[in-house]
Amino acid sequence: MNARSERIGFVALSLLTFAYVALRAAWVPLIHDEAATFQTYVVTGRYLPFLAHWDAGNHLLITAMGRATYLLFGPSPLALRSFEVVCFVLYAVYVWRITRMLQVDVIRWCSACALLLTPFLLDFFSLFRGYGPSLAFLLMALFHLVRYVEVGGRRQLFATLFAMALATYASLSLLLIWCSVMAIAGWYVFTRDRKDGPVLGILLFIGVVPLVIAGSFGKGLSERGLLYFGNSSGFFDGTLRSLVLWILGIMRPLAQDIVMIVSTMLVAGLFVRALRGRSVPVILMGVILSGEIIGRVVLGEGFGVLYPIDRTAIQLVPLLILLFAFSLDRIAIGRPRLAFAAVLLLWLPVRTLMGANFNHTAYWPEEAIPEGSTSWCPNDNRVRSVRC
Repeated sequence: MNARSERIGFVALSLLTFAYVALRAAWVPLIHDEAATFQTYVVTGRYLPFLAHWDAGNHLLITAMGRATYLLFGPSPLALRSFEVVCFVLYAVYVWRITRMLQVDVIRWCSACALLLTPFLLDFFSLFRGYGPSLAFLLMALFHLVRYVEVGGRRQLFATLFAMALATYASLSLLLIWCSVMAIAGWYVFTRDRKDGPVLGILLFIGVVPLVIAGSFGKGLSERGLLYFGNSSGFFDGTLRSLVLWILGIMRPLAQDIVMIVSTMLVAGLFVRALRGRSVPVILMGVILSGEIIGRVVLGEGFGVLYPIDRTAIQLVPLLILLFAFSLDRIAIGRPRLAFAAVLLLWLPVRTLMGANFNHTAYWPEEAIPEGSTSWCPNDNRVRSVRC
């Protein structure tokens, strides 16, 4: 497939997916978490960290954008979710940009489709929650981090750190990934660009300062016992098992065990083989994913922090897809037949198509607020014509 046909095909698929996301944002009833965040933070306008009511449901960037769209357009579900819908456009752009780094056609297309149509994740571009936007900004940060490591440049560093800050302020679940990105960026700043004053300023004011603030906010939540979502079963039996359930749709414990063991061995084996080629994307994805896993184990076993599950662990999904795709791509250059292993990724868009709907969320169908109810936005006379 030539570059023009590939671009047209990807744009067409992205537009169809965007239409699906937008219609769901307009038609799927609000859920309890959205209504609680709306009433507690958006209506009052009191959401700034350390000054507002402490709660992990206050996804800072998302709450701020929800406050803005509420003041501009009123309390309709679509208005409240509009930032998330727009973030899907950013997500699609960076799915395209980062998968263009892959050299083998079949791997590039399969990974692009898997990222664009990841089940469960796609729901969060239609809900007033931070998990979808956080991954849009994460992909942006990963793309520009690869570019910064490969070619350098202030713009690439700024884009990396700015996007990573927005990703984490949309969902604090990405705090450990931010630490890994900062460590990588800091290493290259001090080994290659330490004489560049503006670069040091970017690292400090776009990287270190926002990271310290976010870390302090997360610490405050932890001290108040508000990081209560997760379990203590461990990374493998807790985090990975929940992703196998929600992303792959595998419900039987034995089948989950088999998939987790086989997929872990497959990705790890490909990664080790691909390291010989010293591919920058392979190394960076491996370091960041390893940092996330090691950090979770240290926090879980050393400090009793619950392991993330399902939506709070969803940041692992694009990292795993990209590590698999870049590792396979590197190996398949010399062994073309291996490239067709990428077809395994197509189970993700198939799962999305199988569960497609316009009337309920995958995760909280029982928490939907009945259509026509105005209880979620009290004392607002603009709600009379709203389809809730």
